Amino acid sequence: MTTGQIIGIVAAVVAVIVIAVVVAVVAKRKSVKGDIKGKDGSRMAAIDTSREIIARNSKSYDALVALYDEKITDAELKDKLAVCGKDLRYLAPSVKKSIYAIDEKISDKIDDLKVAFSKKEIDAKDVEEALFAVRKALGDRSVEY
Repeated sequence: MTTGQIIGIVAAVVAVIVIAVVVAVVAKRKSVKGDIKGKDGSRMAAIDTSREIIARNSKSYDALVALYDEKITDAELKDKLAVCGKDLRYLAPSVKKSIYAIDEKISDKIDDLKVAFSKKEIDAKDVEEALFAVRKALGDRSVEY
């Protein structure tokens, strides 16, 4: 092997390494640009925060439905409430800022559902509308994810 061939091989290897580093840096910038950071600045802490929000929303929703279960007479509405609860329970955590915002929106919509349930006489239409808002937020989250 001549010196020229060795230099050519070394140059090719260096070029491949440089390209790999550039691709890795660009990919990292894209993934971090729209991400949230946890309390300690790490992505794992952000995932934990996302899990906490999901768990809080799910528990709040489940407690709300259990509290007013006896007052709900419409079987179809009960089924819709159960499906929504299952969907809330099994959301995947994310570090995306847009998903974080939607998770907070879901929390607000659950609060709207509380208002619909807390009326003296529960109006199925009001509950359906509030439930639709929660389902819509869940749909927005799945599209964004």
